[in-house]
Amino acid sequence: MFKTLNTLIVFCVLACTILVGCSKEERPPTQKEIVQTQQYNQKSLAEPIQIVDSDRYTIVRVKVFEDNTSYTYRRSIYEITDTKTGKEYFGVSGIGIVEINVK
Repeated sequence: MFKTLNTLIVFCVLACTILVGCSKEERPPTQKEIVQTQQYNQKSLAEPIQIVDSDRYTIVRVKVFEDNTSYTYRRSIYEITDTKTGKEYFGVSGIGIVEINVK
């Protein structure tokens, strides 16, 4: 493909230059975006939110907390109620569920 070493070197230099120019520069968030994110976090992550309300189960997200070991860096705490049996469960996203009113 390349007849001389100089042609190969020129091709490699050009290819590297083009690839370096392809890096995506991320712009910093605007003040409006920062405020919107803070408002979202305060409203939706700090307050309990009913996730599922069916004939059989009620699931409420009680709290969201930071966890640097999870993929999203957040985990949620859930309260799950089986309305048929009256049993209540406690769950942490990515961790597991346990029955809390065992007698």
